[in-house]
Amino acid sequence: MIALETSLLRVATQTVIQVIRPLLPDLKARKQRFAELSELVNASVGDFLTRRKVREQLERMVTDVFARFQARAEQEFRHLPEHEIAAALAAVSEALSGHELTDEALFKVDLDHRKLARSVRDRTTPPDGLSADAETVYSRLLDIACLCLVRLVIQLEPFQSRASVEMLARLTTLADDVERVLDRLPFTSLDAPEGAEKDEDFRFRYLEFVTSTMDRLDLLGVPVSQRSSVRLSVAYLNLRADGGRESRLSKVLGAHRRTFIRGEAGCGKSTLLRWLAVTAAGSRFREELEHWNGQVPLLVKLRSFAEVERLPRPDEFFAKEADPLFQLLPAGWVHRQLLGGQAILLIDGVDELPHQRRDLVRSWLQGLVRTYPHARYVITSRPAAAAQDWLSGLEFHSAAVQPMGEEEVEVFVRRWHEAIRGRAGCADDELPAFQDELLRQLSVQGHLRALAVSPLLCAMLCALNLDRETQLPKDRTSLYQAALEMLLVNRDQSRNIRTDLDQLLDLQAKQTLLQRLAWHLTLNELSEVDRKQVEQKFTEAAKAMIRLAGKELSGETILNYLIERSGVIREPVVGRIDFVHLTLQEFLAAKEIVEENHIPRLVKEAHEPSWREVLLMTPGQATNPQRVELFSGLLDRADREAPDLARKLRLLVITAMANPRPIREELRRRIEQVAMELLPPVLPDEIRELAAAGEWLLDFMPTRSEPLDSSGAANCVELAVMIGGPRAQRLLAGYVADTRAGVQFELVAGWSSFDPGRYAREILADAPLHPGWVSVEGPDMYPHLPLLRRLRRLRTTDTKGLPPLPLLTGLQLARARKVDLDRLVDQFPVLDTVALVNARRVTGIPALTRLPNLRVLTLLSPDVLPSLAPLKQLRGLEVLTLGHRCTGMDLQLVAELPKLRDLMVFGLREPQALEVLQRAKKLEHFGLEGGLDSLDLAPLARCGNLRSLTLWNLAPDTDLSPLLALPLLETVHTNNKSDDQDLRPLLRRGVKLAVTPRIGSLIRD
Repeated sequence: MIALETSLLRVATQTVIQVIRPLLPDLKARKQRFAELSELVNASVGDFLTRRKVREQLERMVTDVFARFQARAEQEFRHLPEHEIAAALAAVSEALSGHELTDEALFKVDLDHRKLARSVRDRTTPPDGLSADAETVYSRLLDIACLCLVRLVIQLEPFQSRASVEMLARLTTLADDVERVLDRLPFTSLDAPEGAEKDEDFRFRYLEFVTSTMDRLDLLGVPVSQRSSVRLSVAYLNLRADGGRESRLSKVLGAHRRTFIRGEAGCGKSTLLRWLAVTAAGSRFREELEHWNGQVPLLVKLRSFAEVERLPRPDEFFAKEADPLFQLLPAGWVHRQLLGGQAILLIDGVDELPHQRRDLVRSWLQGLVRTYPHARYVITSRPAAAAQDWLSGLEFHSAAVQPMGEEEVEVFVRRWHEAIRGRAGCADDELPAFQDELLRQLSVQGHLRALAVSPLLCAMLCALNLDRETQLPKDRTSLYQAALEMLLVNRDQSRNIRTDLDQLLDLQAKQTLLQRLAWHLTLNELSEVDRKQVEQKFTEAAKAMIRLAGKELSGETILNYLIERSGVIREPVVGRIDFVHLTLQEFLAAKEIVEENHIPRLVKEAHEPSWREVLLMTPGQATNPQRVELFSGLLDRADREAPDLARKLRLLVITAMANPRPIREELRRRIEQVAMELLPPVLPDEIRELAAAGEWLLDFMPTRSEPLDSSGAANCVELAVMIGGPRAQRLLAGYVADTRAGVQFELVAGWSSFDPGRYAREILADAPLHPGWVSVEGPDMYPHLPLLRRLRRLRTTDTKGLPPLPLLTGLQLARARKVDLDRLVDQFPVLDTVALVNARRVTGIPALTRLPNLRVLTLLSPDVLPSLAPLKQLRGLEVLTLGHRCTGMDLQLVAELPKLRDLMVFGLREPQALEVLQRAKKLEHFGLEGGLDSLDLAPLARCGNLRSLTLWNLAPDTDLSPLLALPLLETVHTNNKSDDQDLRPLLRRGVKLAVTPRIGSLIRD
């Protein structure tokens, strides 16, 4: 690995030398042309201090270029032997150093990287002794180097002076430019597939377009004119998701090729997709999403197809996002990216289509998945529009975005204030005081903490904290109204911005116009609309408004004014108008319902998902009689409907009670009775809906878990965690002693949603933690682990900073950068379970023999175990999981372990390895993940003690008949569809078949 890194460093250095040549004195002498970078600096700069500073800037540039080359080499050429890659890199370095790529040379090739690469090849003697694979590496990396070189050189501005001080200033600027350009430079091979010679050139242009145009964040509180300067890739917050086991969104996405993301309004679903697009295009992913780098992101906003008959074809996926490139699109380019598994299809907003079209979306997706099974898919929706299993038939993994916990809120607030620096209405040195005051209020005021559960609402609080000088609203309705006033009036007033239209269009007039637009969109189940329709609506509305009557204001004038000045609506695509956030549209539609008394219509449409948020925002703005009409109407309708719909309507009533507005006592008692009937919640979506009701619901929840079954108790814990706050934590204390696994799992999962130290002391300290596993994502929780007196098993990402845990018996490390097993064994000597998953570097495998109790071992990290020889000493091993590269591994060494009863092998490349399994006398379970086009399972027939099998990703034509010879076989787990293989004889014999789309936990307790 050291030789490879050295070769990569040489190529990066040569690239930077070619870039800085215009800054250095005349280097025509051959000796200087072939000089090292440090020698060039010494020859060009006389002053010691200046030389030192120049070297620092050049080292920064070389490091950036090196990182980009390394990422590409690891991604594309990791299957080749290191010595072949090193030889190819040496040839690239020689080719670059052998030519002085002056301005004249670059102008001669029209600054075209393809022409430059051909020119270097033509003037370079072909490298000798390279294999065919190494020649491919040489060709591609030379192309990439020329591409990088051209993109950097064109950033230089011509200048005359070559004095040391001037050169240092230029280099400092250039180093910043290099970092910026490289940050947005999508590395890609210039070799195109046969018949598609323009594909890679267009791919580069497209990825560059994505990184340069989509890397911005529409941050509430930042003036519209300055939002493009807030970088999404810097400000994005990686939120939590609940996808079966709570995790970060990035981890869930990295583990699945197809993911269905569901989340409530304002939780950041659209922002997530844009972040995925920008980061993939710029190859800036790390760890769990690293394999997405360089993929082609295709963002499809379903709202744009709400009024057309059909959903888009592949060649229409990015037409609106990338119009400037549309004429350059090679025929069939999108098809080839999807077919080759090089594309990520990001589909936003199932809920933003009319409900009658959502079945069409599923059929459309089914066609895409069947045609392009190797592409990656991420689809978003609000939960009300699509159930958790809506896409399960297409093997989509469903995950729900979780509300922000206390730590995430703090991180978000700090990033927001950093992002708005230089664009706020106050001086930058005043921002820390506003930030600290907001964090203080969030820590002590429960109603504010309950509001700051999503990025949108938290951003509103941050903006209003500045705008109102820390005087914040008390509830969600007041928060939205205050945000509207800030966007429509206060910001322009505070900046002394005035126009003639300001006298005519005051706050009330602007709100009225926007309400009419929001109501029109809601009635038609739309999220965006044609510009001409908006102009017409505004013209009609203006004629009906006394203040504007006779002023002859055109709809076009009003629309342009509101787009430019309000920050509430926008024109994201020429000719199409929408609200900057769908939530603002829903709030204004609710305002129109109240003012025009459309309550009966709201009751009638309440069951439709597209009306849900509008309904929830209505009670906070309605009069007392209107609230009575709304709630009574919904409950009366529920009494007449079928049970499923009736339950949905009653849940809506409970959720809508989050707005603290008075209602009649008789109606309140009726609603409280409904709340008790709905508890405990049954489905995950019900938990999220009820949590939105807020703390008042805690009064009707069981204070102890004894009367509840396991599922009901676990759901109550999850509900209390989602509601959050001190009252919820006090309620959880009544569930601590419950030993049922589901209850303990939810208690541990809720840790990150509360103050970690207090939660550890009051909730987890004496909890049974059955079956003992605790997942900790980062070192922030480490200091509190010793408080958990019954902690026995830990899942985390790193051992650095872990405190002494003398009773720890199980440890799983995922994505750890470095694992020293010698130190780990000394630190935790009584471990009986060790799991290393995707560790970057592992040393000290023989140290495992010093664990006398070791019975379960999982090694799922590439290159960790080149040989199985160290494992033959683990005589007490009972469960073993191996992968990802099992080439050349002699399974006989582990098959003869005397106590081995469970063996799982990923990536088996040698079918004859199965022959030795008959020597594993106690083997009861065997698992195999595909890696072979065909596999003979006959050797398994001689493993007479096998009771269960896990067979993953087998070829469809795999013959399963040998399994009939296993007399004790009870269960077969597989992710293959049952109609792909003839399993009927096994089923007739009573063998249970478990077909699931993904692998469960790799550690069996």
